[in-house]
Amino acid sequence: MKIKALARLQATASEVLEVPPFRYVNDVQRYLDQLRHRLADLTSVVKVQQEQLAKLKVPTPVRASLAEINKKVAPGIRKLEKQYGLIQDLHELYRALDSVDSQFHLQFDERQGQIYEGVESSLKGLKADIEAQMRLVFDFLREVADKHVPSKFRTFMNSVSSAIEHQVPEARIKKTFLYASTCPKGSLVFTFYLYLVGESEEDHIYVSVQWVVGQLTYVQVNHEFATPDELYEAGPGTEADTANEAVKMALQLLNGEGLRTENARGPQRTQNYEGNPEAVASLASALSYL
Repeated sequence: MKIKALARLQATASEVLEVPPFRYVNDVQRYLDQLRHRLADLTSVVKVQQEQLAKLKVPTPVRASLAEINKKVAPGIRKLEKQYGLIQDLHELYRALDSVDSQFHLQFDERQGQIYEGVESSLKGLKADIEAQMRLVFDFLREVADKHVPSKFRTFMNSVSSAIEHQVPEARIKKTFLYASTCPKGSLVFTFYLYLVGESEEDHIYVSVQWVVGQLTYVQVNHEFATPDELYEAGPGTEADTANEAVKMALQLLNGEGLRTENARGPQRTQNYEGNPEAVASLASALSYL
């Protein structure tokens, strides 16, 4: 049954998400039923894939070297591409639903009575269900990444997060999250995100710090969320070798997006962003002993 669900997904991937014009309210409901069936298929595939990938939650030994991490962990992490693919599928489904929502409210009015109310209820319920599945996939990916990230990179992430929190008075860090993936050459990649919001949720921006294990770290700023693979394919971003450099690059990029960046707690805070300045002199040296 799960195999059939995957086959249906592959067969309908392009056609289902082409939102048609609607003549009647009932047409909207019929299309929403199609989207509901597609979501059911995606939900089934999410479940079976996460069962197959459950072994990836086994933690990497604390003292594993970078070479061991790339050799032993990267092949398993590469299998997460399927989960990242499901995020894209769910996001496309959500965008299609947004399009239906806009068209429905522009084209029809509330005088349609119970039929109108039924479609409204279906729209809200379907959106909530898609969001729940996306959270399920993201939570799984975050849990896997957390099991394998070296402690020194965790220190690096905390240093960057703390410094940006002090330096960007016009926005606050609402959440941070970490994902693991692989680059085309097979190396393990950890991508750390800071989700900043301004006065409203719509006024938001993402800072990403992407580390190719054993190689370089890159900083990017984007207005919308991009998966680790999308970030890597779009270009590596600005190179940063230390936590201080990562903070400096992030602040410059945020300034370029119109966000005022300054030290909100006095100049002494600009000296070192690490809890232990010597602990992360550079990413390469900080991780060399693992």
